[in-house]
Amino acid sequence: LFYALMGMVAWSFDSFLGMVASVSLGLLALVNTYVLCRYPGYRAALKEISDEEEKRLRKEGRKAAWKHAAGFTSLPWWEV
Repeated sequence: LFYALMGMVAWSFDSFLGMVASVSLGLLALVNTYVLCRYPGYRAALKEISDEEEKRLRKEGRKAAWKHAAGFTSLPWWEV
């Protein structure tokens, strides 16, 4: 669905490059649909990888936020 919407946006540019991008996005949507239908385990593998990546990014974000907050605790309140 996303590729179809992006293809419509690209087509609306009314240029050769827009038409090429629109056709390319349409082909990409068909290939992705084929892969997801042909290999059902692929979706589960992608979800597992994205969940691990999300956990890692949240952990790094929390660590960076605490580090940033700790930098303000050493300053007097009027210098913050």
